[in-house]
Amino acid sequence: MQYSDSVARKLLKIADFMPGVAPGTQLFKQGDMLDGYYVIVRGTVKIEQIAARYKDKKDMLPIVVRTCYDGD
Repeated sequence: MQYSDSVARKLLKIADFMPGVAPGTQLFKQGDMLDGYYVIVRGTVKIEQIAARYKDKKDMLPIVVRTCYDGD
């Protein structure tokens, strides 16, 4: 998503940055209540989900439902 310069500047003034997040770091989990949103400045983030019927099985691998890139 592209923001106009004025909107981008406003967002940067109020943003909390998370620089250098290590690969594999979980930012939030399915079902968490959030009071904001994330914008990817640089890098890639995978959105993963475990199907409801498998939530009790610890050996189930998550399914990537979306990959987000710069600006998402």
